[in-house]
Amino acid sequence: MWRVMLVDDEPLVLEGMRVMVDWNRYSFDICGEATDGSEALELIGELRPDVVFTDIRMPLLTGIDLIQRTNESMKQPPTFVILSGYDDFSYAQTAMRENVSDYLLKPIDEQEIETVLKRLQQELGQKQRTNEEMEQKRQLLVSTSGPDSYAAR
Repeated sequence: MWRVMLVDDEPLVLEGMRVMVDWNRYSFDICGEATDGSEALELIGELRPDVVFTDIRMPLLTGIDLIQRTNESMKQPPTFVILSGYDDFSYAQTAMRENVSDYLLKPIDEQEIETVLKRLQQELGQKQRTNEEMEQKRQLLVSTSGPDSYAAR
């Protein structure tokens, strides 16, 4: 299961996201929710979600600020999807510079979010397989370059 966190300053949006989507169908589990960016930043550090769906305009810390700070502070930050009621191109441009996976406009369409989840499921699966392959290669390299490997020659 992939861990997902929901961030929005509107409790009804959080509830809607929670109940509208069959998260388990796409191998996602909601691990946490936050109602502002600073709370979200703290929870991301604690919960280490794979994906964060975040509103762009929130009190204390905007969604963009949240993404920037997370990207700066974490070696492997989560994938971000922005939820926004603002069809402002400058927000989308900034989001793209921060490597945001998607930019969804509110109200969120169920089919649209399911399409995003299918794609994220594939991307996260590929990323996990790549990381596992790299770890296997690293382990092989360590075991073949150790002190015992020269004694056999």
